[in-house]
Amino acid sequence: MIRENPPTNDYQRRPQQNPNNFVPKPNVQTYNLVMDAHFQLSDAARVQDMIIEMDGTNGRIAPNNESFSKVIRAWLNDESNGEKGRAQYGLPGLSVENAWRWLDELLRREKKQGDCSNGGSNTGESVGLVGPAPDLFSSILKTAARTSARGENMLMVGSQTFWAMKASRFPPDSSLAYTW
Repeated sequence: MIRENPPTNDYQRRPQQNPNNFVPKPNVQTYNLVMDAHFQLSDAARVQDMIIEMDGTNGRIAPNNESFSKVIRAWLNDESNGEKGRAQYGLPGLSVENAWRWLDELLRREKKQGDCSNGGSNTGESVGLVGPAPDLFSSILKTAARTSARGENMLMVGSQTFWAMKASRFPPDSSLAYTW
């Protein structure tokens, strides 16, 4: 029997000396991959849990645009799936509200990032490069318009999303007509 590259004693002892040698540390990309997997399973709550976990690392693994986009899209997908998607809560419109909350958080971080880069006070918190994609606004508006939920909450989500879009770097084209 031929043994190619037999392990040395040093190699065999290394895992006992430092077990973390063989486990890669997570980063934003690995979190985003796991978020993708939960999105494919239509589990918006787990996608949200992942971004909350990233925030809990005190800036070591700060969520980026892609992370926020994934959690927003997961909640919108949850709303679009109807009763099947809202099995956890069973309330139409709640997923759209969650998507809006995450977009609002993204906008707050973008503003904070802008304030810090313009000579504002930096609290030491690590602020990644964040900012919304223009289609996130329209996706929330479309899903809010198509949901079976009606009432003041959906009107509030729709109007706040529209005004946030208007105030953003991606204002709506003034020649377009927007209907609710």
